[in-house]
Amino acid sequence: MNFRHLITCFLILVPITVFACGGEDTFLNDSGKILNKKIRNSLNYTDVNFMPEDAFGILLKALQNSRFKGEEFVFRKAEYVHGKLVYQFESKKYFEDVNVKYHFGPVNQNNHKIRIDVDAMTGNVYLASGCGGAPSQKVYTPTRFEKYIDFGNIYKKPFIQNNTGFISFPLNKQINIDGRLNEKAWENAMTQYFYTGKGKNRFYTEVKSYYDNTSLYFGVKTDSPYWLSLLFKEDPNMGMMWEYKDAFLMKSDGSVTDAHFAQKKDESYYLKRDTKSRIEDYSASQNGLYTYEFKIRLNPDDNDEDVSFAKNNDYSAVLMMGNTKEHYGLFTLDDAHKDHEHSKANKNHVNVQASSEEIFRIGGLPDKNLFGENIAVNANMLKSSFLSSYNPAKRYTQLSYTDTAKKFSAGITSFFIILTGSFIFLLFKKEKTGRSFFYEKILRSRYFHLIFTLPTVLIFLLIGFTGFFGEQLPRENLATVITWIIWWNLLVFSIILAGRLWCRICPFALFGDMIQKLHCFNKKPPKIFRNYYLQITLFVILTYIFVRFGIDKSPFYTAVLLIVFTVTAGLFSMIYKRRTFCRYVCPIGGALGIYSVISPVQIERESDSTCSSHNQKSCIPACRTFENPVKMQNSVYCDYCMKCFTACEKNNLQLSKKRFGVGSALKTTLSSSETVGSYLLFGVVLVQTLSMTSVKTTFEKFISSIIGSQWAFETFFFLTVLTPLLSALLIFGTISLFSRNTKSKKEILSKLSGESAIALIPLSLGLHLSHNFSHLVEEIGLVVPGIITGLQKLGALSSLYADFNVTPAISSAASVFSLQSVFMAGFTSVSIYVLKKRNLVNKSGRIFIAACFILLSILLVYVLSLPMAGGHVH
Repeated sequence: MNFRHLITCFLILVPITVFACGGEDTFLNDSGKILNKKIRNSLNYTDVNFMPEDAFGILLKALQNSRFKGEEFVFRKAEYVHGKLVYQFESKKYFEDVNVKYHFGPVNQNNHKIRIDVDAMTGNVYLASGCGGAPSQKVYTPTRFEKYIDFGNIYKKPFIQNNTGFISFPLNKQINIDGRLNEKAWENAMTQYFYTGKGKNRFYTEVKSYYDNTSLYFGVKTDSPYWLSLLFKEDPNMGMMWEYKDAFLMKSDGSVTDAHFAQKKDESYYLKRDTKSRIEDYSASQNGLYTYEFKIRLNPDDNDEDVSFAKNNDYSAVLMMGNTKEHYGLFTLDDAHKDHEHSKANKNHVNVQASSEEIFRIGGLPDKNLFGENIAVNANMLKSSFLSSYNPAKRYTQLSYTDTAKKFSAGITSFFIILTGSFIFLLFKKEKTGRSFFYEKILRSRYFHLIFTLPTVLIFLLIGFTGFFGEQLPRENLATVITWIIWWNLLVFSIILAGRLWCRICPFALFGDMIQKLHCFNKKPPKIFRNYYLQITLFVILTYIFVRFGIDKSPFYTAVLLIVFTVTAGLFSMIYKRRTFCRYVCPIGGALGIYSVISPVQIERESDSTCSSHNQKSCIPACRTFENPVKMQNSVYCDYCMKCFTACEKNNLQLSKKRFGVGSALKTTLSSSETVGSYLLFGVVLVQTLSMTSVKTTFEKFISSIIGSQWAFETFFFLTVLTPLLSALLIFGTISLFSRNTKSKKEILSKLSGESAIALIPLSLGLHLSHNFSHLVEEIGLVVPGIITGLQKLGALSSLYADFNVTPAISSAASVFSLQSVFMAGFTSVSIYVLKKRNLVNKSGRIFIAACFILLSILLVYVLSLPMAGGHVH
């Protein structure tokens, strides 16, 4: 019995099964017969009619009448797929105007290279655009005459199975994981180029890799500000998306997360954070391009979540990229999968683009060809990944999202122009004061409370219901969309128009008032409450929970937060008289109160003499927040309930207009607790901003090197929050210590820190507005689809389509940053103006504090120019 008969018997005896998508490696002997197959199925082939070099000749003939005539194609692999043994070839270079869509699971995959399969039995030529590169459209059938042509050695390179230029070489020098991709450290690494997207949204990424005995190193460089992920699967020939397992998720805030490909209950796909991370170290940087470096353990922590990387093994790799800064799921839909369950569940989707699949090899250059023969290979013989359309000379015109240096340069120019102009305007523009009849009429209207408070209560009830019982996807749940995109941004921006106006229609306060009408012990607030320390401490703790645990990305915990506020307000209202919760406890009211120092409206007495001659002072007991309208300097604790107006028997109160942006800052004196609160509030806004940039990662790594990683984030958070206060104490304490002034050291320290605290309030608000403005621009377009989807979950608006692929309200990142610089410059000029006009510190002290504020503002402008992570519901 000859060898052919043995193979035939083997194929007959083994049951036949065919993989619907994907393929398996095959190894051929030099006569072209099947020698061995690493497959779990058998196919009805006992011979191959065409050797790889014959297939290449047929490919060249097929290309003669196409635009690709003369282009270089290289052998990629031989595999069994869809019942065919095929040889796959790939164009060596990318074609700018060719965008081949590859059928690749539920993800939009576009490739600018051409991949072609040649059938080893029939010689038919196919576009390799099926699942995982399987044959799809037939483009050429060889003539009968061609089947007998000996094409000879047209193909000059060795036929290497799983031919790739994406190879991880042994590490021959130390790599410092700092995110900068040092050229000398990575100079011997082979580079794989990936392209994702199309048109204006087409992005470029290059990836390098090394390995040592225990770890695998990756260096990534990209022009995309959006999340991207490297995905790997252990079998390089299984085609469908769900065969992928391991993933390393990178975001432009500098974070690198160990994840894995997972499926949700609605059969949609997403990258789920690993139970235990195998990332040993990572860092990121941005200087023209976004760059990441990370190091992972070769051996996995969990075989269900991780790929086991090993030397001399091949893997499939793909690069995925979203069109958002935060990754929250692969919600995609394309025509090829419109009837699949995962598509039906995701008609409202965000585009996720995938690069072409590439083979990733660990261990160096191959030493055998397709037939098992020893070969000597150099990098030029491999499937090239070096030819690309990327032109480094054009990077600053191509990469519109990056280049922090240029952004900062343009922004700082705007900053100084606006700073100078705003200060001159404030200095010479005469302040118009007097009664604000417009505001007063609105706030005193009997319909105001009903028109605004009732809808607010109903909306908050809806937020609670959908948060607990709705779909737990932040973009598609009314709880997160309404709370963090609409309410939170309106809250911050309303401050510059009307201070604590929100407190007038707050549903928590209304609930407390209702409880008091039912029953109240009417206890006086304890003395320990009667300062600002409790409110600012609670605001710091709330911010920590917010940043640490991502409440804004969880509908459930958003609803829990509302319940906590409601119950707490109810309990305090039941025990203590009036609005004790609002005055002494509520952290949101506390933050709004400090900002209200620069509110453009304030309740004041109209005539001093009338007020002095009136002994009853009926306005004082009428105030729900324990204020004294007679002596009130600012609106820190005023919620504009207007009860004092009704109670005043002399009708001697008015709502006064104040200079926009300056408010009552020129006449305000802060208590010691309010002074501390002002510094801590600035620290809170600062840490919120820094935690969304790569600065957070840098600080955490530095802290981890000193105290370990367990408390790195907590140290970073609380140290940042306390830095403004500690800096003020250090600077002003040193000045008071060496001062020759006759006043006591304590008095000098108190005055300097108090004056700076008041002047710091506009700067804090400027940073807060700038920070929120970037999120608002990016997220405002999500409001309509978010509300539509949220209501659809409740059974309404089922006929409407919600498209989440919205462009930012201002598409130019440079324009957004310029406006942020304008905010910072305007409020910095207010801070300097307040220092000058109050005139409570000598001239040298005012110049020193003003200089500190300008330097601080420049630093903050730079921080705002850094890549910032996605906002609230990504």
